[in-house]
Amino acid sequence: MNAVPRVLIVEDELTARGLLGGYLEDQGWQVDMSVDGYDVVNRVIECNYDLVYMDIRLPGLDGIALCREIRAQHPTGIIITSAITDPVERIVGLEAGADAYYAKPLPMRELIAGSKALLRRVQEIKHWQRFQQQEEAQVYYFDHWRYEALRHLLVGELGQVGLSHNEGLIFRVLCASAGRPVKRDTLMKAMGRDEWLPFDRTLDVLVGRLRNKLRQVMSTPNLITAQYGRGYVLNARPRSLR
Repeated sequence: MNAVPRVLIVEDELTARGLLGGYLEDQGWQVDMSVDGYDVVNRVIECNYDLVYMDIRLPGLDGIALCREIRAQHPTGIIITSAITDPVERIVGLEAGADAYYAKPLPMRELIAGSKALLRRVQEIKHWQRFQQQEEAQVYYFDHWRYEALRHLLVGELGQVGLSHNEGLIFRVLCASAGRPVKRDTLMKAMGRDEWLPFDRTLDVLVGRLRNKLRQVMSTPNLITAQYGRGYVLNARPRSLR
């Protein structure tokens, strides 16, 4: 079950701040408020906000620059709320990294619907980032060897060898699924490739390199084999997984 969403409203106008805050609290969300944009970036990072609602015309502050800075450092959803209806201003805000731009008076039902959709996307991104961080810290242990995913380091009975970035990405997936075939599509997605074509030999080349490196540090042959129509399989039994 997802935690209660935590959102931040950055708005210097009391009435607008209270109205928006009330609507968001009605959704069961935890709402924090700020009357200016100073130190907002640090707050977003420290509190790990899911959404930030921001008036870009804040006293003494460049809201567009602030939007860019938040976007560069945190995956929070950014929703601009502004009294300015100029379409050029809207485009500038979106190009600065905002996910949505609503002109005042705020269309509350539309804003809430858009916020919920954005919230789902942000939470999925955060979940994936946590998964990636956990996976990168994994050490996969097998009978006579181990793979340190964070360092892309393969340590066997005959020594150790480093893997390239893409070699490490696909080998981590193979280790996590040891003994079970992994589809080519899954391995390509691990490298950030959405799909593969029959004439694309990238994966085969990487698997070939992995086999060579495995032979450098281990006496066990054929640790990675191909299964027709099913993908590649790592023929090893995990001793433990930390």
